[in-house]
Amino acid sequence: VSKQTGKVWYSYPDPAQWAEEKIGGAWKNNLLSPIIVEYTNLSNYKSASKTVGLVDEGGYVEDFKTTASGFTATLVLPKGSFKIPVEVTLGDDYVETTIRDEGIVEAGAFSLLNAKLYPLFGGQFSQGQDGYIFIPDGSGALIRFKTGRILPQLTYNQPIYGNDGSFYLDNMARQRASVPVFGLKSGDQAFVAVVTEGPEHANVFAAPSGSIGLSNWVTTEWQYRQRFYQSVSKSTDAGFFTYGEQRFNSPRRTVRYYLLPPDQSDYVGMASRYRDYLSAEGVLKPVEQPKKDIPLYVDIVGGDIEQGLLLDSYLTATTTDEAKELVGSIYDRGIHNLVVQYNGWQQDGYSTQGGYFPVESRLGGNKGMKSFIDYAHTLDIPVFLTANYSVNNNGDDGFWYRRDGQRDLSGNTLEAGEDTW
Repeated sequence: VSKQTGKVWYSYPDPAQWAEEKIGGAWKNNLLSPIIVEYTNLSNYKSASKTVGLVDEGGYVEDFKTTASGFTATLVLPKGSFKIPVEVTLGDDYVETTIRDEGIVEAGAFSLLNAKLYPLFGGQFSQGQDGYIFIPDGSGALIRFKTGRILPQLTYNQPIYGNDGSFYLDNMARQRASVPVFGLKSGDQAFVAVVTEGPEHANVFAAPSGSIGLSNWVTTEWQYRQRFYQSVSKSTDAGFFTYGEQRFNSPRRTVRYYLLPPDQSDYVGMASRYRDYLSAEGVLKPVEQPKKDIPLYVDIVGGDIEQGLLLDSYLTATTTDEAKELVGSIYDRGIHNLVVQYNGWQQDGYSTQGGYFPVESRLGGNKGMKSFIDYAHTLDIPVFLTANYSVNNNGDDGFWYRRDGQRDLSGNTLEAGEDTW
């Protein structure tokens, strides 16, 4: 209960609307559970994973203890032989949930794949509600509340900070989730959640009304093992999906749910509260001596290779002397807060990755680049030589993809594109 507003926040579907819920089977019990887990038998690659809640597992709570600001407890799922210790803490304007990995017990034949702790927290039905789910898709996206959706299982499930190439990647038309934040608004009631500990092992999971039950809900799906494709032949695509045996461990996996006041219960209020959190944690710091001008980012392209029918040719876009002239002319017009990013400066230009130095001679070489950078620095302008240093497509500097390329868990060398590792 929020003492500021008197509003009640549930960690399960609103009891006033529960009679309207039409979902059946195990998921009806899952939506009432304080935790939903997925597990499988890793010793049998043909074994399907199982998604269950505390109710269907015949689960119970042990070692319940109150603390100065909340409680600790262990959630026991006997059919899977799991014990998962959790904490709940109340702050001035937030409630915080934590899984403590060091206390997790996997005592049987099954291995934990993922877990959702209090997944229905703040969830709301769509009827009569002006609301939306906020997901960190790129700079942020909203999933509006609707009724009568006809696409079941239309959920959002994306890893915070993007995919790990070691595992199987679903090529979905999604932007990379770059911030560990999600939220939900319903009328004049909203929360924004921040994954404060363990975000590198977390997905944001959102279920709009009609996808899994009639509630709109969003939560953290904590990853303990991930799927990958195990190849069994180098000459064919034969293989099977399986999971890594080693469990991802993070000392604490914590989500902090900030309960927003009515006048801030919207997307802007969510963003403002996250900004305040970053400032309070020292992540955002004020610039000690800010420049009076807004920054202007100047992207310069040096050159690139143009493919020809018989021979390729080099196209010069901006030499170092021309770059010096360009930056000087901008500066002379009174725009002094510049940041320069020089692309395509490497040997053979923008599309060539690997063996970057020396600077392409047709642009001015190392000597010309040093002269340009020294000139920019006299004007207090930083210069960044940009390139994709994580891939290689020319084999320079002794790179050999079989020896030096990044591999997935199946041992396959990862290709970034055509002839690029």
